[in-house]
Amino acid sequence: MKNNTLLMILVVAVAFVAGYFIIKKTPAPTPTPQIVDTTPKPAPLLTEKYVDPVYHFSLNYDLPFTIASSDVLENSSWSNNSAAPGQKLVMVVISRDFMPKTNFSEALISVGVSQDKSAVKDCLIATNGETAAGTVVIGGTTFTKLAFNDAAAGNLYDTTMYRTIKGSSCFSLESIIHTTNIGAYDPSQGITAFDKSKIDTLVAPAVNSFKFL
Repeated sequence: MKNNTLLMILVVAVAFVAGYFIIKKTPAPTPTPQIVDTTPKPAPLLTEKYVDPVYHFSLNYDLPFTIASSDVLENSSWSNNSAAPGQKLVMVVISRDFMPKTNFSEALISVGVSQDKSAVKDCLIATNGETAAGTVVIGGTTFTKLAFNDAAAGNLYDTTMYRTIKGSSCFSLESIIHTTNIGAYDPSQGITAFDKSKIDTLVAPAVNSFKFL
């Protein structure tokens, strides 16, 4: 009986040692390389286009933007934060309904023009509280970039203006993100902060589509 017990212990020990060396010699599995797609993503396809018949420029846009009526244009300043005379030529709008139950009010992209001598003289200068932010090239034209933030009665206006002089006219390509003060709402109303990055991704392609023809 004692011999059988020793024999069993010996068999188990040999099996353990053999198993150890088999496992040790088994190569570790090669990790599957992670494939990262670095192909440049195409620019969003903007299906709607406004072409100005007088000043010969185009602006592309798509839903959720809609084009503003002539009545809205007539009652709008040619450029935000400017009292000089001029004309708003086109405006496209994302309405409040795009982000319900948030403090988002609207997003606007517009093009305005002024031939007023003072407006043309100050076209590329920060003169009324704006902040100069360098120059950018849009559609082959160099624009001076100006930023302006305004607040009134709980409303906030984040404005970016791209201005250039063409002939005797100052053109202002502008984007405005209009929101309300999130702190003004009672928590029971369920109003949350809007997703600015989502709005920015919609505004940027339309602004960058501008081009003089």
